[in-house]
Amino acid sequence: CQNDYVGRCAYHAAGRLSTGESINEEQRLSTMTARFTSLFFSIFQFAGMLGCVSGSLLMLAFAGKSWMKDILFFVLGGMSILGSVGFLFIPAVGSTSMQRESASVKDTLALAFGDSRMTLFIPLIFTNGMALAFMFGDFPADAVCPTAGPSMTGFCIASFFGVNAAATAIWGRLVTKRIVQRRSAFMISGLFQLMFFMLVLFLKMPQNYEQHDSDWKKVQSPSWFSVLRIFLMIAVFAMGDAFWESGPPAALQNFLLGSPAVVPAMANTKMWQSLGFATQFVIGVILREYATVRVVLLIVLLIVSVLSVIVLDKRTSLQ
Repeated sequence: CQNDYVGRCAYHAAGRLSTGESINEEQRLSTMTARFTSLFFSIFQFAGMLGCVSGSLLMLAFAGKSWMKDILFFVLGGMSILGSVGFLFIPAVGSTSMQRESASVKDTLALAFGDSRMTLFIPLIFTNGMALAFMFGDFPADAVCPTAGPSMTGFCIASFFGVNAAATAIWGRLVTKRIVQRRSAFMISGLFQLMFFMLVLFLKMPQNYEQHDSDWKKVQSPSWFSVLRIFLMIAVFAMGDAFWESGPPAALQNFLLGSPAVVPAMANTKMWQSLGFATQFVIGVILREYATVRVVLLIVLLIVSVLSVIVLDKRTSLQ
């Protein structure tokens, strides 16, 4: 798991950080987990932006060609292979003496419901998965395609990744320099996401395109402002999502690095986020005609997640 590898890098970097600095061992580890995790997720999100832009440009360049999807398959498949080959050159980073190399399902579930620090993070991680699935599935169908047209979907998702990459780097810098504490970052980023869903709930989107079977037909030309508004809404969501993706792994690493629980904790982050993804995709199908219900559900879960983090910080300081 990438979070386990990044956590090991942070742990060893914290051990080599100058002890002459006026921060204790826990603060050094907190600094390194924030720095390494934000760096990884910034690169990860930037790669997502490049992939979306590349795919969208190819689809526009060869629109109408019967072999367009074949070209897209080979180009993106080639990029995936190159990325996989890159893993062969990643240096091995040793674990700590107490850390396990792998985690069983039993260990993962035991930590999820046996350690309050993990348990109280589950609502946020699960909700983050649902919110991401909404951005990638529901929002394009509900807002992007009707307003800006299907050809803009890839560029909208690319803008999400681009803003997310920049925001992740900024959040990491703010936490590393102790300008903003982790608990404050969770609160502020939650407000960004709440703002996005409130805009989705109350803003009326122009129906410039209508769907007939599987095709979108233009009804009227979209105004530049309506398209810009879509991109601004995505940017607001990305600024909040950035820390909700990178923050939990870094905080859990800070709690558990050097213990046998760190690998099960990293497994939990991906498990609950993936379950959130799957849940939202199912909800998107079942409640396809009830957009308001889908958005209100996510708003409620956002509020529950923020309250859960507040309780966690009261019990164990997030710093």
